[in-house]
Amino acid sequence: MSGERLVLTTDARGRIDSYAATTAERKLDIRFDPALPLTGEAPDGSSRFEIRLSGLGKIIDGTVSVRHAPGATILDWQPETPAWTRSIGFRSTLTATSDGQRIAKVQPK
Repeated sequence: MSGERLVLTTDARGRIDSYAATTAERKLDIRFDPALPLTGEAPDGSSRFEIRLSGLGKIIDGTVSVRHAPGATILDWQPETPAWTRSIGFRSTLTATSDGQRIAKVQPK
């Protein structure tokens, strides 16, 4: 999409504090508490997440756990609020290509 801006904010240890995608019309903001450890050297862990959308505020929150497997980082997302989202968990699998690009595959859990 033309004009889209992506911002990834990390802490001093390289863990992700937030991810924001902004267009002329909207901003999607995902925040993690504590910061999410995504690098392969980081231990497995979990964080709370909150997704906000401009004009609507917080639209969903829950927990995300991260584990590192050979060649992949796996995130299991479990929404908690609103209540109707609790049955809609999903998994993101991050892998790297030989030229260093990151590929994300998202699927239901």
